[in-house]
Amino acid sequence: MSDEPAQLSRLIAEIYDAALDRTLWPSALQRTCEYVDGRTSGLMSHDIHQQNANFYYTWNDNPEFTKLYAEKYARLNPAVVHSMLQTQVGEVSTIPYFVPVDEYRASQIYGEFSKPQGYLDSIQTGGPGQAGRQLHAAAGLIDSRERTLVDFPLGRTDSVAFRENSSWRTTQNCQT
Repeated sequence: MSDEPAQLSRLIAEIYDAALDRTLWPSALQRTCEYVDGRTSGLMSHDIHQQNANFYYTWNDNPEFTKLYAEKYARLNPAVVHSMLQTQVGEVSTIPYFVPVDEYRASQIYGEFSKPQGYLDSIQTGGPGQAGRQLHAAAGLIDSRERTLVDFPLGRTDSVAFRENSSWRTTQNCQT
């Protein structure tokens, strides 16, 4: 029998604890990455009016790339606006939910930011926000077997869809 329900329960508890004690976010982000088989994780917000991102907490990121993302690539990310408009708080999504795989792979952000770091995709959940600004928890996903990006059926961004379409596991609600 799988220990997955217990792992998820511990992860959710860590996230709730981190919401109350901010010093626990790096550990909660690490556990999130371990749960979804991610390489790096962050709690951040995007502001589409200012065309930037603000990282509040990260785990296992490359600080130079994180700074570049906040200053340059946030405004070039083809999934950001779609994500804000099409997902509800707590829904889980990946890049192909908003942008066709071929378009993403041809994008500047993939060529200059994601590919050099070995990121195949990202998995994220939206949090509360206001007009043009939204909080996100995200994990950069890699796969040593060169798995292709998973294209989920429109409207299926829940954890069941992830389990049905890939071996990646996901949390449903990483909001603070």
